[in-house]
Amino acid sequence: MTNEYIVDAGLFLQNAASKIKASMKKSEVILAAQSFAFGLERILKGILFEINPVYVLVEPKFENSLSIFYKSKLIANKESQKELAKNPNADVLTFKKSLLRAQSVSETTFKYKHTLFFISEVRDIIAHHEIKLLELEKIKTVL
Repeated sequence: MTNEYIVDAGLFLQNAASKIKASMKKSEVILAAQSFAFGLERILKGILFEINPVYVLVEPKFENSLSIFYKSKLIANKESQKELAKNPNADVLTFKKSLLRAQSVSETTFKYKHTLFFISEVRDIIAHHEIKLLELEKIKTVL
């Protein structure tokens, strides 16, 4: 099974790297930070996925995960699928939850967890709050 999280992380991190320069406008910092955060979030999920794909799911139970990750293995028999969810929930973990889990198995994640939590907060502000709440100078330093 290909780890698409790691593949996708590369796209976001390349995009972030292309935007980072010595002098950046507010909009450039925000867009670079967004791509950087998405890339790091994907890496964290990729770490978990490598150990066990179900670790990235919000609901990793058998009846949910089997249909999501191993659909090709299912046999076409209604009786055999009684244990499976009718509508499997493919929702994946948030950045923060991925970070909390990944720090248990990744020394690098554990070492840089404070910076990663900051980046997670930046991502959440960009996605859900007023941009004025961002600490632009701190973000530039992290980038």
